[in-house]
Amino acid sequence: MKIVAIKEKPVKISSSIRNAYIDFSKMNVSVVAVVTDVKRDGQPVIGYGFNSNGRYAPSGIIN
Repeated sequence: MKIVAIKEKPVKISSSIRNAYIDFSKMNVSVVAVVTDVKRDGQPVIGYGFNSNGRYAPSGIIN
């Protein structure tokens, strides 16, 4: 198996939860897709993940 692409996209959390320090409605996370050369039923096998630490998507570091 070989990795043929890695894609990252920031996505809003979209939660109305907040406390004295954190307003989740303004936060986002990075969603990552790791695309492989393996095919199942004619479709590529893709692994997904996301970050949950911190306030904002680390797009710059990931890219």
